Amino acid sequence: MIGTILRIRYELVTELGTTPIFAVYKARDRVQGRDVLIRVFQEPFSHEPSFLQAMGQVVAKTHSIQHPQVERLLELDEHEGTSFLVSEFVAGQVLEDRLRKLAPFSPAVATATAVSILEALDGIHSEGLVHGDINSKNVWVTPDGKARLMLPMLWESFHASRTAGMVSLPDMAPGLAPEVTEGAMPSVQSDLYAVGALLFELLIGRTPFSGDTPMAMAVKHTTAPVPSLRSQSAAIPQALEDVVKKLLAKSPSDRYLDTKSALADLRTLQDAMRFGKPVNFAPNYKPTAGSSKSKSVEPEPEPQAVAPRLNNVEETQRPVKKKRERRPDGLPIFLVVLGYAAALAVVAVIGSFLYFNLNKPKQVTVPNLVGMSMNEASQMIEPSKLKLQIVRREVSEKYAEGVIMDVNPSPGRKVYENSSLSVIISTGSKFVTVPDLRGRTLDDAKMLLAQLGLELQEPVRNVTSRDLDPGTVKAQQPAARTKVERFTRVRLDVVGERGSRASETPRVDPNQRFLYTLRIRIPEQGSVPITVRVERLDAESRDTVHEQVHEPGEEFTVEAEAVGPEATFFIYFDGELVKQVNQKAADAQPLSGEPTGATP
Repeated sequence: MIGTILRIRYELVTELGTTPIFAVYKARDRVQGRDVLIRVFQEPFSHEPSFLQAMGQVVAKTHSIQHPQVERLLELDEHEGTSFLVSEFVAGQVLEDRLRKLAPFSPAVATATAVSILEALDGIHSEGLVHGDINSKNVWVTPDGKARLMLPMLWESFHASRTAGMVSLPDMAPGLAPEVTEGAMPSVQSDLYAVGALLFELLIGRTPFSGDTPMAMAVKHTTAPVPSLRSQSAAIPQALEDVVKKLLAKSPSDRYLDTKSALADLRTLQDAMRFGKPVNFAPNYKPTAGSSKSKSVEPEPEPQAVAPRLNNVEETQRPVKKKRERRPDGLPIFLVVLGYAAALAVVAVIGSFLYFNLNKPKQVTVPNLVGMSMNEASQMIEPSKLKLQIVRREVSEKYAEGVIMDVNPSPGRKVYENSSLSVIISTGSKFVTVPDLRGRTLDDAKMLLAQLGLELQEPVRNVTSRDLDPGTVKAQQPAARTKVERFTRVRLDVVGERGSRASETPRVDPNQRFLYTLRIRIPEQGSVPITVRVERLDAESRDTVHEQVHEPGEEFTVEAEAVGPEATFFIYFDGELVKQVNQKAADAQPLSGEPTGATP
């Protein structure tokens, strides 16, 4: 697909790799003039409407995450039947590649990487959200060594697909917390467990638990004790091993309470290693009393810790080893427990599959809404229990303003009831026909030009006429019935009289500053917030004076200073120019200099 241009905008430049769900590309956004990351949905996911809808809801949720170390998912779009996900592109490489080439890492480097991951994770948790799938393939490392978490909350869309969760399980299994395997939802504590598994892999070069299948690995997460780090590398401080064991505690209540607590411990260790101080810090590692799961990960005492006790005769007596219990049929108890755990896990997977498939809503066919207004389309889809969501507005030479020009999923496709259809609305042609303004009053001419998206060039020229009344238009340029682009200025010759509005505008000092006020209203259609950018062009420069996200239907004002007798304002919605406003000094408030005759 290299060289393909999606949506007449995103040019695929480099293929970065594939996953079971996506083909990943670096692309060039020809509209914004920047690099982006494009994930093209592979089959069968590109044609699973419920999964795509759930993925769109995930993208909308992640917009509240503003942390610089968390990937920003921009939008879910579709091109000729192929769905794709657009996100920010940042230079770097996936952590999996660094592990394959460089692992194991030194304790200092591994700790720094874990701190960076937790900083990003804290940005997600602070919004009340959960990443849910932290593994070496979802961590991106930038050239300055910072970790960046990718695809936050992707797991929330898995329930809407028959196979998405299944094909993703091998990547998730190395850091899958025991409670998630047993059916609990991902949480802050399960995210911390995954960070612990990743920190273990950074220090040793392999995951804490291995298995021939993802299910076998999940069973080990649930039952097997955490392997000792120091038995494999004496360079690892005891305190760092204790932190890893606390992160990997079987019971969520035995782990850190939140991301900030884990960060505090690792930063203390990081400072000690950085400045060569003795690492005698120890985390508050105390398993919950009576927790059978937590006992399997209780830290084993180091040899030097028990050496002083050898002087005590009573303590040197070794306890008699208790024989491993067996069932009457000869099987060791621990094998029976493992068998039950595996059976329960399989039952949970089958139960989840049945639940999500038996409770799926009824499928309906997407009608052809292209060419309809929003009201007409809403009435048509009402019996099908579908919803409309405006994702973008585009200029069109084919469709009138306010008309639907594209629908995703495409007409004829099957979707579930209560699904949302993404529509693109036409803003109309970028060309308009200049009306015949001769004989109209100046006020009527201004109103008609504004309705058509044209601008009045001021000052108007004051002329005389024997046939027309004062205050009416005698001539115009461009001529009537000429086709021009929107926002073109139309010059008018108006029959004048003493004191009429057609008189010349007083001269303005070209260096004087004025305060202009624009009133902007966001269209009510749709539910997606819009980024509004306003640029001002005056006698000195062109600058951005406003750039914020606003809700549909919101009305607000923008104040901006400008130099000279006039200023032009360009209004963009989500990067697309929607209006150009020309204002004169007579409509603004002078800020300095001698009075110019402009009305404040």
